[in-house]
Amino acid sequence: MNDVIAKPKLWTPEILADYLGVPVSWVYKRTRKKNAPEMIPHIKLGKYIRFDPQSQAFSDWLAAHQTNYSSPESLTTPRLESKVAGTEKTGQIC
Repeated sequence: MNDVIAKPKLWTPEILADYLGVPVSWVYKRTRKKNAPEMIPHIKLGKYIRFDPQSQAFSDWLAAHQTNYSSPESLTTPRLESKVAGTEKTGQIC
C-alpha cells in the first residue's frame, strides 16, 4: 500500500494576486522587501516563487494587514447642517 499524504497546493504569484485583488507586480515587489511586515512569506525554488496559504507565517502576515472597521451602519455619512437660517426646522429656504 502506498501512503501518500495530501499536501496543500502552493500558490503562484498570479494566484495570490488574484486572491488579494492586486497586480502581480505588487506581489513580486513584496517578495523582494527585506523588512517585515511588508515582505510576504514565500518559498523560493530557484527562480520560482511560491506561497503556502496554510502556513502560520502567511496567516500571520495576512492578519497583520487586515483593517478593523465598524459595521456598515456606523459608516454612514454625517448629516450636513444647513447653512441657511430657518431651513433646519421647515426645510424651506426663506
